[in-house]
Amino acid sequence: MAKVFGPALSIEAAGTIKNAITFQRRPSGSSFIKRPVPTGDASSSQAVIRAYVKAGVAFWRSMEVWEKQKWNDYIY
Repeated sequence: MAKVFGPALSIEAAGTIKNAITFQRRPSGSSFIKRPVPTGDASSSQAVIRAYVKAGVAFWRSMEVWEKQKWNDYIY
């Protein structure tokens, strides 16, 4: 892992660029690493939550604009 100064032409950077390099903020300073790839399958509880989120996204996308606006007004 390399320490960087002024990463990505900024004071401080965090996140992944082009699924290749990940900038991190650490107590010792900024650094960058190769993008970590999760290993292993999701647990059964993670799979259930992902299914709920997927269903919610599908429902949201199927809604009319005025319905989405009502929900946004209610939430915010």
